Amino acid sequence: MPAINPIGPVEVVRDENGYWWHRGIPPFEGGEDPTPYHAWLKRQGLELKYWGMDSDLDDHPYFDGSGAHCLGWNPAPPGPEWFMLGIFDTEDGPHVHWARPEPKDYAYSTNGEDWTADWDSFLSQNDDLAAGDECQRGVIQYADPAEFVDSDSVIDAMATNAASSDLGEWADDFPTVSAEAKQEREDLLDAWARKNCDCTFYRVKNIETFTIAVEDLEQEEVTP
Repeated sequence: MPAINPIGPVEVVRDENGYWWHRGIPPFEGGEDPTPYHAWLKRQGLELKYWGMDSDLDDHPYFDGSGAHCLGWNPAPPGPEWFMLGIFDTEDGPHVHWARPEPKDYAYSTNGEDWTADWDSFLSQNDDLAAGDECQRGVIQYADPAEFVDSDSVIDAMATNAASSDLGEWADDFPTVSAEAKQEREDLLDAWARKNCDCTFYRVKNIETFTIAVEDLEQEEVTP
């Protein structure tokens, strides 16, 4: 599975038509299908917001067909923590995409082994905890469904099914798959898994020990 290289804010230098795309976004196969893009955003831990130029401007040469640019449109980020992913033309007109790191979800434990995914439930399960006690907190990292895809088993199953069919006598070398086709198969299965198989189970990363304060016992979540 390819390594995840987190991206963040960079200098935005728009082209002569006002368009721009973050250089950290990888190329995606599949044309206009947004699924790989959204799956990549999820793996990056990024929250996305976007809107069209027609949400900000009532009049522009693009709208009456006299221009194919978005010059003069300078959309502002939704907040200081958002950075631009791209400003680009679509079949629905110019759009801008902004991203920010998704808020972190934490799990809590008294022994570093048994974890509870929200602070209020954790306190309910450990009602003897008091200010000054120590416990562990870690960042929840939900499993990537593609982690559990075995694309080679598809080829093995095809070979077995062919060999046991009435055509098995002629299927000794079936299927013969190129390296490029193997990668395409893996990408397709990974995308399918990420689209259709949400993981509700998780690992806990970046575990730290902290001392419970009085105010922590009075709120539903510990402030990071």
